[in-house]
Amino acid sequence: MSRPYAKLRGLMRENDDTQADLARLLLLSPQSVSDRMNNRAEWKLGEMYAVLNRYYVPHDQLNEVFPMGGASVQPGKHLFRVLDSGSKNPPKKLRRA
Repeated sequence: MSRPYAKLRGLMRENDDTQADLARLLLLSPQSVSDRMNNRAEWKLGEMYAVLNRYYVPHDQLNEVFPMGGASVQPGKHLFRVLDSGSKNPPKKLRRA
């Protein structure tokens, strides 16, 4: 399984940026950025837009760089199972695929 925020990590690698560089950009501690990169803390919307601007990524690609929960979905795979609309007893909660 890939690490959380794989696309963001790739952008950082392409630009020779470290988590400390992102911390300076966002006026956060390096530990705070590490916590966000490893899903121990949530990104704030302003932080996400600042990162997109840093790497010249269009804002409509926010969900690609910052997918829900940091998970990257591989082509042909779904993050959640799709329920059959004809099912008489659908589960009460979505379950990870």
